[in-house]
Amino acid sequence: VAAAPFVKLKYDTTLENTVIVLDNSASMQAKEKGISRFDNAIGQAKKVLSGRNSIIMAENIPLIVLENENTNVALDVLSKIKPKETITNLGDALLLAKDILGNKPGRVVVISDFLATEGPDVSVVRTTLESEDKIVSFIDMSNDAKNVGIIRLEVTKYNTKVYIKNYNNEQAQRTIKIMKDDKVISQTKVNIAPNSIENFIFDTPPGISKVELEPKDDFEVDDVGYIATPPKIKNSVLLITNE
Repeated sequence: VAAAPFVKLKYDTTLENTVIVLDNSASMQAKEKGISRFDNAIGQAKKVLSGRNSIIMAENIPLIVLENENTNVALDVLSKIKPKETITNLGDALLLAKDILGNKPGRVVVISDFLATEGPDVSVVRTTLESEDKIVSFIDMSNDAKNVGIIRLEVTKYNTKVYIKNYNNEQAQRTIKIMKDDKVISQTKVNIAPNSIENFIFDTPPGISKVELEPKDDFEVDDVGYIATPPKIKNSVLLITNE
C-alpha cells in the first residue's frame, strides 16, 4: 500500500485561533503581596497564546489591540498593555471575540476578576459561544485584596457629601482629608463597619481640590476623589442707566 506506514495523531483545531479577553479595568489594579491582579493576568495571558492570536481589552467599550497575529507579536503587545481606570464590560468583549472567530475553529480565554459592571450577562454570551462549538475558558484573577474606597461624591455649591465603602469583613478606620494646592484644609476620622457605607459632609472648596483617604490600601485608585468648582472671584460691575 503506497500510503503505509501511517500513524494517527491527535490535533486540536481550537488551538489554531486564540482570542484573549483581558480585563484591564480599574479593579485589576488591586494588589496582594505587592502584585496586582493585572500583573498576574498578563502572566496567564502569555501562557495561553497559541496559533493566531487576538487580544481584546474589556474596558467600558471593548477594544481590539491585536488581531490574528503570531505568538511573538502577541507577547510584545502584552508587555506594553497597562490597566486603566475604567469600568468592566466583559459581555460585549465576548461578543467581539465571537465576531473575530466567525466560522473559524478556536477558543476564547477570559482573564478577569469578574467584577463586571456593564454590558450583557457574561454567562449568557458564553453559552452562545459554546453552542457554536467554540471553547470558552475563564481564568479568575480575584484575590484577597483589602479595600476601603470612595464610591460617590455629591458636589453642590455650598457643600459636598462623600460616600466611603468598606469592602472588608472587619471594621476599618480611615482619615478623610480635604486637600487644596497640596495643603490639608480639613480632615476627620471615620470608623466604617464591615461591608458598610459611611458618608461625610464638608464645605465645598472653590476651584480644584481632592478628597483623600489614609492610610492607602491594596486598591489605591478609589482612595482619591477630585472636585472642580468655579473659583470665588470678585467681579467689578459697571451699571449704566439713563442717569
